Amino acid sequence: TVFEEVPFEVSEPTMGSIPSDLLGTYFRSGPAMFSAGSIVPPKKSLVQPKQQPVPDGSDQDRMVKHPFDGDGACLGVTFAGDGKATSRYRFVRTTALTKERKKGKKLYSGMETTRLGGAGVANGHGNDFPVPLYKHHLQPGLNKSRKNTSNTRSVYWSKKLITLWEGGLPYKLDALGLSTEGRSQLGGVLGEADPFSGKAVFDPVKDRMLFYSNKQDGGGSELTLYEFNSKFRVASANEYKLPGF
Repeated sequence: TVFEEVPFEVSEPTMGSIPSDLLGTYFRSGPAMFSAGSIVPPKKSLVQPKQQPVPDGSDQDRMVKHPFDGDGACLGVTFAGDGKATSRYRFVRTTALTKERKKGKKLYSGMETTRLGGAGVANGHGNDFPVPLYKHHLQPGLNKSRKNTSNTRSVYWSKKLITLWEGGLPYKLDALGLSTEGRSQLGGVLGEADPFSGKAVFDPVKDRMLFYSNKQDGGGSELTLYEFNSKFRVASANEYKLPGF
């Protein structure tokens, strides 16, 4: 778990130098909180947790059972051509993170709800690390306590920064300070309960960004492939019915 965020920090290389023609910002997301409530609310907050942050492993009731369930954080490193790098690192303030932060304890479950079978499931390998065989934690109807961790990938497109998690809506962040603006339905393209991409692909020929949405149930999957133009508006959306899960 990362216990301290980095609001703003200017750094210089300890060895070598940063090329002057290296310009722009590098964004990266990933799981960063594995013990619930590891970042306490501001002191001015009306609700303060009864339990303070604890080291990973010291309280198993607050630990996630799989690394993929860790709350997401976003790193931004900006190169301005002056030989320095400006860094910031902040957690995505998802609804689930905010609630667990206030309570100081774990309120949601995720992949562990499909791991309860233990060695009796698929000869013990059905939900083994690193990739579980069963993905029922992504299905809205099967796990009411699942949470959108927004921990899979960052995408910057059309001057907008979003973080992704395949089972739910993306979260929109301020690209400068990495503050969380909230969940995004991408201008009404997505429904409130729709899943969205875990990744994106850039098409340099058409200058478009490609995403997908995969609605899964026991009888099959409904895959939608989206193309967004340079203004982040839908250029095309194609749906496909796929057999199986």
